[in-house]
Amino acid sequence: MGLKEGYSLHIQDQHDDWLAQEVVETKDSATIRTAYDCWSRSLEGDLTSEVMTDQGDWCEWLAEQEATNPLTPVGSHHSLGKIECFHREWLTILWGILRGRGLDDSHWKEFASLATAKYNQVDAVHRCSGVPTHFVDTEKRVEEGSWMYKSRVVADGTPFFDRCEGVTTSCATASQSTIRIALAMAFAHSDFDPREIVVADVKTAYLTALRSDSLYVHPPKDYPDHGKFLWLLNRTLYGLRDSGNLWDRSRNKTLAAAGWVPSSVRRMW
Repeated sequence: MGLKEGYSLHIQDQHDDWLAQEVVETKDSATIRTAYDCWSRSLEGDLTSEVMTDQGDWCEWLAEQEATNPLTPVGSHHSLGKIECFHREWLTILWGILRGRGLDDSHWKEFASLATAKYNQVDAVHRCSGVPTHFVDTEKRVEEGSWMYKSRVVADGTPFFDRCEGVTTSCATASQSTIRIALAMAFAHSDFDPREIVVADVKTAYLTALRSDSLYVHPPKDYPDHGKFLWLLNRTLYGLRDSGNLWDRSRNKTLAAAGWVPSSVRRMW
C-alpha cells in the first residue's frame, strides 16, 4: 500500500487475522526482510516457512529459518466458512496485495452462509466423534435482593475430548506495568480528568470470533436433539482451549479496521 513517505506492510496469519503493520521506505526484498525480521523478533518462537511472495528471495530466506510457529503471516481469497480451508492456497499479504487462488465466485455464497449462524446441524451417524458440551447455570446479583439467572453452553475442551493438535491457547491481557504506562501518559496532559476513565466490557466475547477449522460438538444432554445431531461450530465457544486466542485475534482485527494502531507497549493501542 503506497504512502507519501513510503509503503505500508500488512501482515496477516492463516486465520486471516491482522497481526501487524509496518512502514518502510521501499518495497525491495532486503527492506521487507529487515522489517519482517524486526517484527518477528518481538514474538515468542520463530515463524514458519509456508510463505510465498513476489518480492525477491523472501521464501528462501524464511525456509532457512526452520521455523515452526503457527503464527504464519499468510492470506487467502475472500470466501468465508470452514469447508474452504481444504481448498485454498495460502499466500502472504504484503503491500496491500491480496491474491485469491482457489474456488471461484460461484462457490463463495454457499460458504458465506456458514458464517451467519453459530453452528450447523450435522447428522450424528455421519460423525463418529465430537466434543461434549453441558449447561453451566449461574446467578448474578443485579441489585440488593435481586438476582439474574442464566445458562451457558460450555464445551468439555480438555485434551481427552478435544483431540486437536497444535492449538494456540495464548491470550495475554494487559500487564500491570502497561496500565501504569497508559495512566502516566494520560496524566501528562493537563486537561486529563481521572474521573472520566471508562471501563468497557465486551459481553459474551468468546462467542464472537469466527473459527476457521471444522470442530463438531455434541449438544448438551438436556437439549432435545441430543444424540441425533452434532453441531458444527462457526464461532468460538466457552470451554474450548483456543477460544481465548481466537477472540484475541478477532479483537485486534476489529481495532485495526477501526483505525487503531498498536503501540510499542505490548497490549496497548
